Amino acid sequence: MGILRKIILLLFLFPVFGYPQNNTRDSGIALIAYLPGDTIKLHGLLDINRRLAAEGNISEAIELTDKAIAEVEKANPTRNFLVFLQRMVDIYINHGNYPKGTELCFTIKHMAERTGETAIKGDAINSMGIIYWYEGEYKKALTFFEDALKIQTQINGDRSAAGILNNIGLIYRQTGDFDKAIDYYKKSIYYSKKTGREVGEANAYNNLGIVYHLKKEYFNALLYFNLSLDIRKKIQDEIGIATSYGNIGSVYFDTKKYEDAEKYYRDSYSISKRLDDFEGVKEIGKNLYDLYEVKGNSDSTLKYYKIYISARDTLINEATKRDALKREMEYKFEKEQEKKAILDEAENRKQRIFTFSAVSILVLISIFAIVLMKRFRVTNRQKKIIEVKNKEILDSIHYAKRIQQSLLTSSKYIERTLERLKGKS
Repeated sequence: MGILRKIILLLFLFPVFGYPQNNTRDSGIALIAYLPGDTIKLHGLLDINRRLAAEGNISEAIELTDKAIAEVEKANPTRNFLVFLQRMVDIYINHGNYPKGTELCFTIKHMAERTGETAIKGDAINSMGIIYWYEGEYKKALTFFEDALKIQTQINGDRSAAGILNNIGLIYRQTGDFDKAIDYYKKSIYYSKKTGREVGEANAYNNLGIVYHLKKEYFNALLYFNLSLDIRKKIQDEIGIATSYGNIGSVYFDTKKYEDAEKYYRDSYSISKRLDDFEGVKEIGKNLYDLYEVKGNSDSTLKYYKIYISARDTLINEATKRDALKREMEYKFEKEQEKKAILDEAENRKQRIFTFSAVSILVLISIFAIVLMKRFRVTNRQKKIIEVKNKEILDSIHYAKRIQQSLLTSSKYIERTLERLKGKS
């Protein structure tokens, strides 16, 4: 059996029998040499990296990705490989590894520019905006989102544009510019409907509901929360459904319709608990605690307060682990950057020495050429002077010869004279 078939077989066996830690990494590295142009193997590599990430082996997932990038950069990367890298960005973002996520985004951007994959370039820039949004740098995030939107609208990337418009709406909502947020959410809904992207449509409706809720326009808030809920039920998005129930309950709570609020809160809590969605349990636990405190139900108040604290502590522990991992990865990233900076400085120094040497040689050659040129000119002038003098000498000789010849009796005249004298005698 050829090595390619063995690798593909391993990819299909691993999900069934599980991934031993060493085999996960080693098998992934074995795939690298065969990456370009093979969709199946790329999905296999992505699956390996996801499992590594799920196991907490983010360093190995990053190492595996870096090896793949180094291999593929030798030739033009395929579109499938760029899609794989873009999915890896999502893994880095979800694990809070923003420095590595940013670095990978720039790698994707440059590769996409080289291969003409403009849509993927736009996706990478959008991901950079998401990273800055998570870090609270909203101005930078907005700049990246606007650049990504410009790219997608130029190439009619309506599906991606819908998500980017929603992201821009989030920025304006976060900064308190509700009117602009509403405008961008509505644009996102338009593009989501145009491309049949129901998840995006539901999210934009939900975000519109949140803005109207913040503006205390409760009728509009309920309208958009319910529109979002209808779509989420249709596509069976259970976490989305739980979120919509919680949002509707909050509107009823703020309008003092406590019975309605309790119904929706309980429905939301039931789904979140079943799905082990601790974020949802924490939020709804806090909402139910507030509700029962207002209603004066001390037993239920205490119950949901404990639920809220338990879920909050679980999330804090997870966040602490993520922060520790993030700090570790940032430390490694900084060390890598320092090492890269040292190597770059050495390369720059080498380049400067080379440049200085080359310039010095050019200067010496120029000076030598100038000296030769001057010498050539002097020699040329001397040659011309000599030629003139020679000509003058030759002219004098020729002139003297002509004078001499004019003074001397010609040999023919003497011969004729002698002949005559002989005849007379």
